[in-house]
Amino acid sequence: MSLFDIWVLDLDAPSYQSIPPDRVLLNAERKKKSKYGHICEIQHASFTPLCSIVDGLVSPEMHTFIKLLSDRKFVLHSDHKPLQFLLSESKQIPLLASSRIQRWAIALSAYNYVIQYKPGKLIPHADALSRLPLPNFPSSVPVPQDVVLMFEHISEAIVSADDIKMWTDKDPNLSRLRQIVLTGGEVPDDAPQLKPYSHCFVELSVANGCLLRGSRVIVPPQGQSAILLQLHEAHQGMSKMKSLARCYFWWPGLDKAIEDLVKKCKACQENSALPPQTPVHPWEVPKTPWTRLHIDHAGPFLGHYFLILVDAHSRWLEVCIVPSTSSEATIKVLRHIFSTHGLPHQLVSDNGPSFTSQEFKKFMSLNGIRHSLTAPYHPRSNGLAERAVQTFKNAIKKMEGPLHERIARFLFSYRITPQSTTGQSPAELLMGRRLRSVLDTAHPDFTLPSQKEKTKSNARSFKLHDKLFARNYSGKPLWIPVVVCKVTGPLSYHVETMDGLVLKRHADQLRKRYTEDSEPDTLPEDSDWDDDFTPLIPNVPPPPTPPPLPPPIRRSTRSRMTTDYGPYVC
Repeated sequence: MSLFDIWVLDLDAPSYQSIPPDRVLLNAERKKKSKYGHICEIQHASFTPLCSIVDGLVSPEMHTFIKLLSDRKFVLHSDHKPLQFLLSESKQIPLLASSRIQRWAIALSAYNYVIQYKPGKLIPHADALSRLPLPNFPSSVPVPQDVVLMFEHISEAIVSADDIKMWTDKDPNLSRLRQIVLTGGEVPDDAPQLKPYSHCFVELSVANGCLLRGSRVIVPPQGQSAILLQLHEAHQGMSKMKSLARCYFWWPGLDKAIEDLVKKCKACQENSALPPQTPVHPWEVPKTPWTRLHIDHAGPFLGHYFLILVDAHSRWLEVCIVPSTSSEATIKVLRHIFSTHGLPHQLVSDNGPSFTSQEFKKFMSLNGIRHSLTAPYHPRSNGLAERAVQTFKNAIKKMEGPLHERIARFLFSYRITPQSTTGQSPAELLMGRRLRSVLDTAHPDFTLPSQKEKTKSNARSFKLHDKLFARNYSGKPLWIPVVVCKVTGPLSYHVETMDGLVLKRHADQLRKRYTEDSEPDTLPEDSDWDDDFTPLIPNVPPPPTPPPLPPPIRRSTRSRMTTDYGPYVC
């Protein structure tokens, strides 16, 4: 037999249970070259064709055929059409396929094959071999390795009333207590083992050799562990397990035994709920603004990502639209914010990829900022930023207009609003002043006089109809005579020229004009007066003469006598 001959392997699984599923029927014959060239045809048909394929290609009995098929492409003919979809060479294994089918598909992936559907009547030789009776009828059919469980396994050690009666007979304390109950006696004082039953002695009774407390069975120590396992079968928890036990059983320390069992149950511990939340430990409020910042990302929200930054001292809020939550975009926005307000001492964030990357760590290190990361999956640790995110989202959803306009209006309103925690607005705490808004236009000006700019004592001021000289900027002369026609401000005036032209001039551009009846109202062009020159006012009275000084006080020139009292005596 040459290698160029076509090997045909007919595989089929039996349709009756008398043949074990691991028994493979083999039949090999030599055929001439077919239209597939050097391609082998494997034909099989049965209700369990997949099992026959796996056994035929993996079974040690097929070692000779496996060697020949490992280097060839072959075709599988099956009368079971669903195999085209379960073991298709061009499709993945269905997600809902059982674990057994998935294991078989992995085993067959080592071969290069094609599955084709072929009716059973076209492969009668394989069908006939699968129905060939065995010489010896098997006594039993092997049990498959995989077991499908419809319900949870129930422990085989089911406790019955007979077991409780037997354990009660063997237990010296319970048997003695049962005898006392039957004879109508009392619990003796010299039996400390029976003291746990003294408080409920009036409730005890006996039924079919079992002790009862009311309607509940008193379980001896030998059966208590089995009863606890049956009560804890569904892992319902400590309270429900106690409620269920109180309907059927009782023994001293039942509640304590249930609590210990539930606490030590591995499955209950692995799947238990979160413990009660600990009291919130607030962050220490910084004494100066822009010391500690809290940062977080928001989005995707309204089709954008946002970077939220809050100052822990002043509650100053910054909201910036970012193209993504990457470290590069975050660092770019932080550089812009820090260029306005300066570098903080500490930055608090969660464990997002943009905050834990090496690039962000390097940015923090180069700028001397201490970066603090909160506990993973615990947003309460960064509650200031999380609260700011919620406030921002709730406000933006209620506002109308373009997104950038809404953000600007929200930030301005937030920054001028006093906070409940600080009692002042973020702008006052961060910038030291109140930001002017449209609301200030409705309030009268209560500026104190001391806050007004003091007027200089030598400042010039003019009144209506004063005759002045105004600076001429259209040529010569440098000064032209004008008359004040309107006072527009403390230092601003409207003046009218001799030709009726109205000019607007500052007080620095005006000078007093003095006129005489014999002289025209003109000023020589070669006048060398400067802007600060003020002519003397004529007819000024001289200063008053000071009063004469009082005469000096006369003193006696007679010499005074000095008395010597001698040394002091103590």
